[in-house]
Amino acid sequence: MNLPLLAPPIYSNSLTSLTPVSEIKPQDVQKCWSAAKCTGKVLSNRDFHNCCNKGSGTSWSDRFGNCKRC
Repeated sequence: MNLPLLAPPIYSNSLTSLTPVSEIKPQDVQKCWSAAKCTGKVLSNRDFHNCCNKGSGTSWSDRFGNCKRC
């Protein structure tokens, strides 16, 4: 009897602990911030590339809450 192979769950380590990707709830939008570490004013809901072209010192948060500095 052949049993189906089940893939292991995919985990994200971007949060404080390992969380199954299926349990991460995305936010409605991604945001471009005026300062580092996703602080300051929200400049727009641009994608990462356009946010970084907005100016130096900006940062971008994706739909999963991960913050990236431009």
